[in-house]
Amino acid sequence: MSVSDPTGGSPGTYTSYAYGGAAWHYDDNEVVQSQYRTYGQWRGYQNVTTYAGTGADAKTKTQTSYYQGMSNDNNSTDVTVTDSQGQHHEDANPLAGRVLETTAYTYSGGPVDHSSIFSYWVSAPVSSRTANFTGQVEDWTRQALT
Repeated sequence: MSVSDPTGGSPGTYTSYAYGGAAWHYDDNEVVQSQYRTYGQWRGYQNVTTYAGTGADAKTKTQTSYYQGMSNDNNSTDVTVTDSQGQHHEDANPLAGRVLETTAYTYSGGPVDHSSIFSYWVSAPVSSRTANFTGQVEDWTRQALT
């Protein structure tokens, strides 16, 4: 994607994306008969890297990791996701699409400028057909000092 400034003369901004870790979740919709259920629920990409820059300047790089809600998929085992500090977080179904971690680099291939890791809690359901409550428990942030 590119953005230009045709009247002000500023250099154009270029943005590109790289994706990794695609996931499909088993369809747990109770309205669909079990014999017709498939792995048809798109859960997005676990990792998205964004590169941005102008002209000949070095591109910035930002990496974002997401929860995909893959734990207990089709009655399978618990799934955990690991952050950059080695901590494990359950990839609970209600957390699908929430940010696990975001890391910004000073330039592509350069050192980390800052990052944040997010942890959440998930309530137990009141019954089998109710939603869970979720909330952010922790936001662990680090910033490089110059």
